[in-house]
Amino acid sequence: LARDVRRGALGLKFHPILQGISLNSVRTFEAVDAWAPHGLPVLFHCGTCTYHHRADRDREVPFYGTISHVVELVREFPHVNFIAGHAGLDDVRDVIERLAAFPNVWVDTSFQGPRVIRELVDAFGPDKVLFASDWPWGSAAAAKRAVKIACRGDRDMEQRIFCTNAASLLDIPL
Repeated sequence: LARDVRRGALGLKFHPILQGISLNSVRTFEAVDAWAPHGLPVLFHCGTCTYHHRADRDREVPFYGTISHVVELVREFPHVNFIAGHAGLDDVRDVIERLAAFPNVWVDTSFQGPRVIRELVDAFGPDKVLFASDWPWGSAAAAKRAVKIACRGDRDMEQRIFCTNAASLLDIPL
């Protein structure tokens, strides 16, 4: 991990469903513990879904994407900043209910519509919402449009979601 940071890595990503490991597993905790000294965020996929073709479905565990697995992780590492990928997909209400109170959790907007993005801003605050499109699987144009509609013409909020929040989280000067 240290070599990856020296080479320019700005974060660590976990995809529990595709990687076949729960976010509350010992291996995940060990990886986050090793990553923590770098002061860079951890992005994790959250939300239950399937990815593999039917013939390979036995290789994935959609349950690993549930929000309950994340709560232990963000509580155990209060000095690590986490990004809840897709804001939980269809489990967004669970993300809001269980994770909004944690000061070390951000959410991204991929696959969320304007109404939900607005709810995320209300729950997490305007500085904890990050633009994402999940391109090439999601439409970047639709994702941008959803944020613009959610911001209702508030250019400052758009700037935060599209740019400033990520720059701040990653300690990138603008």
